[in-house]
Amino acid sequence: MKFSKRFRRMSIAEWRDKYVDYKRSKKLLKAIRLEAVDLATSQQKANQKKSDSDSDDLTINWDSDDTEMVEIPRSPSSFNLMELSSVRVLDKFFHDEVTKVEDFYEYQISKMTEQFHQLVARAVALDLLPEYIPVQKNMIVAPWEKDLIQRFGMAPTERSEEPPSYLDLDDESFPLKRIIKSFPMDLEGDEPHSMESFVPYDRISIMEASHLKDLPSPDVLKFAFREFYRGLTLLEDYGWLNGEAIRKFSKKCRKNFGFSCKVDRPLHFLSRTQLKLLTAETENVFASIFMDGDRGRAMKSLRVPKEKKKTDAVNFRTGTVLGICFSIILVLIGTGFNLNVQLEGSESARIMFRMLGAAIVMIFAWALDLQIWERFKINYVHIAEFDKRTYVRWNHLVEGGAYLSLLLLVTFSGYFFRSIFSYLKKIPWQVFPGTMIVVFLIIFVIYQRKTNFWFLRTLGRLVTAPYFPVLFRDNFLGNQLSSMVIVLYDIEYTLCYFVSDIWTGKNSCEAVNPYTQPVIAILPSMWRGLQCLRRFHDNKKDTSQLVNAGKYGSGILVSLMDLWRSIDDNTISFTFWIIGVIVGTIYNFLWDVLKDWNLGDRRHGYLRRNLNYPRKYYYFAVFTNLIFRSLWTLTVSPHSLGITLDPFLFSTLLAVMEIVRRMQWMLIRMESEQVSNTQKYAVVDLR
Repeated sequence: MKFSKRFRRMSIAEWRDKYVDYKRSKKLLKAIRLEAVDLATSQQKANQKKSDSDSDDLTINWDSDDTEMVEIPRSPSSFNLMELSSVRVLDKFFHDEVTKVEDFYEYQISKMTEQFHQLVARAVALDLLPEYIPVQKNMIVAPWEKDLIQRFGMAPTERSEEPPSYLDLDDESFPLKRIIKSFPMDLEGDEPHSMESFVPYDRISIMEASHLKDLPSPDVLKFAFREFYRGLTLLEDYGWLNGEAIRKFSKKCRKNFGFSCKVDRPLHFLSRTQLKLLTAETENVFASIFMDGDRGRAMKSLRVPKEKKKTDAVNFRTGTVLGICFSIILVLIGTGFNLNVQLEGSESARIMFRMLGAAIVMIFAWALDLQIWERFKINYVHIAEFDKRTYVRWNHLVEGGAYLSLLLLVTFSGYFFRSIFSYLKKIPWQVFPGTMIVVFLIIFVIYQRKTNFWFLRTLGRLVTAPYFPVLFRDNFLGNQLSSMVIVLYDIEYTLCYFVSDIWTGKNSCEAVNPYTQPVIAILPSMWRGLQCLRRFHDNKKDTSQLVNAGKYGSGILVSLMDLWRSIDDNTISFTFWIIGVIVGTIYNFLWDVLKDWNLGDRRHGYLRRNLNYPRKYYYFAVFTNLIFRSLWTLTVSPHSLGITLDPFLFSTLLAVMEIVRRMQWMLIRMESEQVSNTQKYAVVDLR
């Protein structure tokens, strides 16, 4: 893999504008190459006018990523490389980029040191530590790190007022025939490593501080330590990646043009000594508080192991299962066209099979979102608070969806062929959807248990929304349920059928119940509204949560108006229902675009400054979101559509459209949360 692609893949999206502009550096080097060729060619033409002697040709290999051979006439003359305007541009560019990276790194180090002191002070105040005395440096660093400290242990030099020149020419002039293959790099600067920045604490002095009266719980403090350690790891990767970019950039300069890139100030992001000391000290403190002094356990708890790619087996299983599913679909289609099959209990069975089918479509939509987030480096694992060691990746979701698809097709095939083969007619048709439900529950318990437990725990927090602080995952799941109203309808009907109708033989459970469906449609909106009220209760300054609660209140009103229409269908109830649908659609659409996606900035084309996806996609998403929003409001009242299409087929089509809309909403919502933290979910309150 080329370094430029590796650089883009490994860079942190939140700090995108803080990295070295490696792409532009390659363009500047190319500009120098082209300008040097033009200057050499013009000099050769001038020399040919003065002399009629023949000259040989010189072939120069510029040894770039896109290697090209350039034919240049040999000339005994040379020229000063600093005469080139592109070299002066490169000089300023290198200075600006190095300064940008170093300043950002130093700012992050100072901020993280302050955060470390806050964590330690609260640990002492909670009596988790009797006192805090910084560990001696010879106890917290490995032998190879000691040598690093000795080499970079001097005080940093004072910065000069004038920015230095970063292009150190070996000679005043540079003949074009000269090619230097390699050179020693010496960019590491001197960084202070003293433990004086780690301040000792004791409980008496801590408790006298007035700003520590409100203390977090030990669990919150443990979570804060882990997030802090994650920040240290990200900063370590940031420094290493920029160092590699600068080394490769300087190597290209030396190899192609004969000058090297040097600095007269310490570059702390290259040595990262202070960061290593802070990381080791964090591990020691965490071990003392939560791991009984076992630093090995602490490092295992804090550090996320490198992902072991075992996708070949998963992809093989997924492909095999999907191939079987495709074959079953072809058999069902061919049989259905050739035979006039009368299915017993089709009115009830199709609802039960649709229940799992809609869930499968949602699973595949989630898998597609995860794959896109990974491609564009959206840190959904951190934002949704997945366990970084056991979280499910997109290919595992596709595998789970493939298994459920096979289950759906096999049970439906049994139900379908029951009407064709006489020996299968002895089996009650209810056995097939019932088997599907039982096997699904078994798969849910066995397959990816930790992820399923995360889902059930988050669902429990959603249902009991007013009694717990709202996390981003609670909000996220609540929005998913609001798009799965059709599935909730089908679950209600299936439970009613297997509890009542299958035993009594009556048709008391209606497929389209005008009374229970509006009540079911209210539940997701009610839960999300209570979440908004809880967030306002926790932070009285965040009045936008009241506006958000009003959005879900409008959805509840639409459902109540639909219930009114089902009881007394007249012009007044229909008019109020239409007004409610229009207001709710506009309300939800504006909130999606302006708040959830954080778009609408006129200075950036009605989008926003930082974008992770292509700009055209945002405009497409805004347009399609409005269209899908308008269609989805009709699913609340399928009995009042007034069209000739079968209501079951129409509601199924609208359910698929809503899942597509929600998948699109999730893509930008997660990206917006990473870019701007729009609703402050990623904040650990240590007060």
